[in-house]
Amino acid sequence: VWGLAAHLRERASAGERVVLLVPNGPDLVVGLLAAMAAGLVAVPVYPPRRNRKAERLHAILADCRPRVVLTTAELAATPEVADLAGGGVAVVAADHGWAACQPHGPGADPAAVAFLQYTSGSTGTPKGVAITHGG
Repeated sequence: VWGLAAHLRERASAGERVVLLVPNGPDLVVGLLAAMAAGLVAVPVYPPRRNRKAERLHAILADCRPRVVLTTAELAATPEVADLAGGGVAVVAADHGWAACQPHGPGADPAAVAFLQYTSGSTGTPKGVAITHGG
């Protein structure tokens, strides 16, 4: 977690958004904790699939304007994700195997936004709800 947090901190400033475009599992948990440890606002998003259209992903990206997309090496190679790097968004593979390092920096402010949870978008454009560290 700390190695990935340090890597994210090199690519984004405190309070900026990092989209967690990873399937449910250990990479999602590590990504969420690393984003919070780095002082970033995590935005968990389901990866696009046949039954999960890319339009939802694009609507969320347009709304939250992330600095970083954290994904897997496999998903980073897909056209939907590879195009993001060309748009000035850093694409980072969560499953890279980040070196451990010591934690540093102050603890999180309970009033600061920890992550954005988006609605499904099934009845309209997905809407983000801010969840604070205290929440």
